[in-house]
Amino acid sequence: MSLLLVASFCLGAIAGAPFRPPSTPLLVLSPYTSVWSPWTHLADNDTQHWNGAPIPLYSAVRIDGGVPLALMGATGLAPAEQLGLARVTPTSSIFTFGAGGVVLNLTFTTPFVVDEDLETHVRPAAYVTWTALSSDGGSHTVDVLYAQGGGLVARFDNRSVTWSRGSLLGATPPLNALVLSMAAADQFSNITSRAWHSHEDDRADFGAFHLVAASGAGLPSPSGCFVPLNTALAALTTNGSVGCMPAADAQPPARVDEGVLAAVSWTLTVTPGGGAAAAAAGTARLTYFADEVVGLVAGGQVPDSIEIIPPYWRRNLPTPVDGPTPYQLPVAEVAGAVAAAPVVNRCTNASTSSVGVSPSSARKL
Repeated sequence: MSLLLVASFCLGAIAGAPFRPPSTPLLVLSPYTSVWSPWTHLADNDTQHWNGAPIPLYSAVRIDGGVPLALMGATGLAPAEQLGLARVTPTSSIFTFGAGGVVLNLTFTTPFVVDEDLETHVRPAAYVTWTALSSDGGSHTVDVLYAQGGGLVARFDNRSVTWSRGSLLGATPPLNALVLSMAAADQFSNITSRAWHSHEDDRADFGAFHLVAASGAGLPSPSGCFVPLNTALAALTTNGSVGCMPAADAQPPARVDEGVLAAVSWTLTVTPGGGAAAAAAGTARLTYFADEVVGLVAGGQVPDSIEIIPPYWRRNLPTPVDGPTPYQLPVAEVAGAVAAAPVVNRCTNASTSSVGVSPSSARKL
């Protein structure tokens, strides 16, 4: 059944046939990390968990210092023009927008990695990419904003989350990247109860997520902070970016309904004429890494009798505990996910990394 479904997706993509799913996948890694857009246009309303609960993801742009426009979510801004329906492949959902002499692609990718290394295959990572091109032959600057709250690690709005900024300079080799992390607060002292009750609607009440924005290799440098949506939009309007000091600082817990978001921004440079350097300057990349902590709940009819089994990729890491430093960033694992560029479109045998699907591997699927 799954092979037939993938085949039908690929035939449609290759033939150029329009495909309008009832809901478009965005961040889809597991039943817990599963965010979709049921709307015709990505900025029509807030994105949702697969069960219908709101999990807002926001994105907006400012072109040449003009008025910001919404790409995704109920931001209150006027929307950028979405050019047609999203293109959906087995690995990516691609939205195209046009405004101010710029065409911008917003792509969500969950790579299907064919690799003998199981560690690579099981990484809980998805990728978001913004690519800006000139449509009028001129040069442009494009300020890009992305933001999301703690809804993927907290089932209820009155739950608290912690947040912190960090880096991957401790990885081997070190990576130049901004990391914004959110984790469910005080989760490990009652993790069995939280895991048990999360099966009721498949929304996580535990774990952490990491937004990782790498720079270098010609990519624009990111800035980021934890702010409410209106503050992030005001910063985009005034400065074209969001940022705060100190650069790395753990914050006290806040309730989800207080509206604190992890917000990242970039300034892209759009230059006509193409070339690798111009393409990199017009591209922003974000890695979403989901550390759900709970891989499997085994046995038992009541919370106190169940066993928590960690995800496979986490099997050699220490079990997190509540305390002064309740959650530690898994640096090596996150860095590995960032270093591996995603498969952009398996149907066309395209890959931007040696870790992705090669043409020969794709033909075997």
